Formats: sequence, structure tokens, C-alpha cells
Amino acid sequence: MRVLLTLIILAVTRVAAADAVDEGMAFASQHRFTEAIAKFKQARTEAPSRGETDCLIALAYRRLERWGQAKLFLSRCQTVAREIDWLPQLVADIDAGIAHAQLVAVSLSTEPRDVTIGVGSFAPDETFAPQTIYLAPGTDVVTIAAAGYKTERIPIELVPPSQHVDVKLSRLEPPTPTARSVPLSIAVAPEQAPRRHPEIYFFSGAAAAVAVGVTAHILAAGTANDASRSVTTWQNDRGRFDVERDIAYASYGVAAVSAAVAVWLSARGRDQWIAPTGTSVAWGMTW
Repeated sequence: MRVLLTLIILAVTRVAAADAVDEGMAFASQHRFTEAIAKFKQARTEAPSRGETDCLIALAYRRLERWGQAKLFLSRCQTVAREIDWLPQLVADIDAGIAHAQLVAVSLSTEPRDVTIGVGSFAPDETFAPQTIYLAPGTDVVTIAAAGYKTERIPIELVPPSQHVDVKLSRLEPPTPTARSVPLSIAVAPEQAPRRHPEIYFFSGAAAAVAVGVTAHILAAGTANDASRSVTTWQNDRGRFDVERDIAYASYGVAAVSAAVAVWLSARGRDQWIAPTGTSVAWGMTW
């Protein structure tokens, strides 16, 4: 099945190429050589093994008197085409045209050898391997490209009768591997927060404790005054008096401790800091 499909594709390709050649011949008979060349190139692409298409392109360029391109395709024609009766006359005409136009024989050698060469005065699709080509005197640009090398575009001054161009291409630098992003554990100094004054909180706590103590003290004094009126009243109110008195003493003690801490912090004047520790915040002081 695969072989049959291949044969069908080849047959269709040959028919398409033959059609393109016929269309090119029709254009050539009308002296529309530029359109004929386009059709012959189409046939060459569709059936590369048909060497006569290069001969037809060379013939059309000879009719346009574009001798350099005619010579390029003639050299291809002579290597792959079968015997064509008008080929010897075409060779003689092109050689005479090159001599009459005083074209410059430009020999090209490159390193590496496996390159593709183009010339500014030729069509963009008319590239070739290193060889001798024929260009009109003046300025032209030679473009040389190869896989893995930097493309070179070389302007050349063409002076008859001949010229040699030797080009050594530079290798492309291999791409630099992109560094993979790897999480790094970096120690970060604690972020210095604005300076705090915790002694204020201790002073406030001391004041609150004093207020509670004074209130409990007043209540205890009232309870004691009421209880002193009789033995029965004293027995009934003694428990409440003890609670109120204990609250007053405890509050005074808390107030005293808070005030002492507040005074000590104020006197020390130490620096404080707050730093993030992952999921929480650490608080400390510099001693």
C-alpha cells in the first residue's frame, strides 16, 4: 500500500512539473521570459530530478542577457541534464555574452565548505555552493550562511577580469544554559521596628491596680463600719470584709510591682526590636 501511494505521488508530481514546464514554454514563446523563469523554477522544485529545467532557466536568462545567472544555471544543467541538441549553442552564446559584457569571474572559497551563498544581484532563491560565478563590474554583496556559523554579508568591489573571495565563518556561541531557580535559605537580620516604650503600659497597669485597690479599700472600710454595730452584724459581714480587704492589698501589691518595673525600664532606656519568625513575631530587648 505504501509503495502504491509513493508511485501515485510521484506520478502526480511529474504531471504537475510537466504542466509548469508547458506553461513556462508558453510564456517564453511570447517573450515573457521573467514569467517563464518562474514557471521553470516551479517545475524544478516539483521534480528536482528533471535536469532540463535548469537548461530552460539558463536559456531564458540568456534571452534576457543576464549572463551571470544564465551561467549559474547552465553549470547545473550540464551536470544533470541529458543530451540536448541546442545545449552546445547555448553554451557558446553564454560564454560570448560574458566576454562581451566583461563580467568579473569571482571565485569563492569558504571555511567550512558546506555553505549556502547568495548574491545581491541575483534572485533570493538563486543560491549555490562555493564556485566561480560571473558578476557585473561595480559593487555587489555576497551572503554566506552555514548551520552553526554566523552569517556573513560581504560587500565586494568587482574589478575585471577576475577576483577571489576567501571567507572563514565564525562559529555561533552555544546558548548559555538558563540557571534553574533554586530556593535559597537566607538569614535576614531582624527588621528594626519603631522604638517602643513598654514602661507606659506598666505605669498604666499600676494606676489601674491602685484604682481597684482604693475602691476595694473603701468598700472594706464601709463593711467594717457597718459590722461594728453589733456582734451579729460583725459575724454576718466578716467574710465580705475579708474579701474586700484582700482585694485591696493585692491591688496595692500589683500596683507597686508595676510601678517599680516601669521606673526600671525608664531608667534603663534599652532598645527593643520586633522581628518576624516565620508564622509568628518575636519581641525582645537589647541588653
